[in-house]
Amino acid sequence: MTPQKVGPCELLEHWRSAFRGRAGPFAFVNLAAFDANAAELAGRSSKPIRLASKKHSLCRAA
Repeated sequence: MTPQKVGPCELLEHWRSAFRGRAGPFAFVNLAAFDANAAELAGRSSKPIRLASKKHSLCRAA
């Protein structure tokens, strides 16, 4: 998907079609949105940002 301004409904349909047919459960992280949110949070805070994660999380390439 090329970067462009799309509405939330179009974006949701894009991801639904991309993952259609895949066995769940699974999680999906939009890394571009994650990075943008992290940068925005870091810009507003003088304190370190702490991220928590579960040690049993599985990351598998699609």
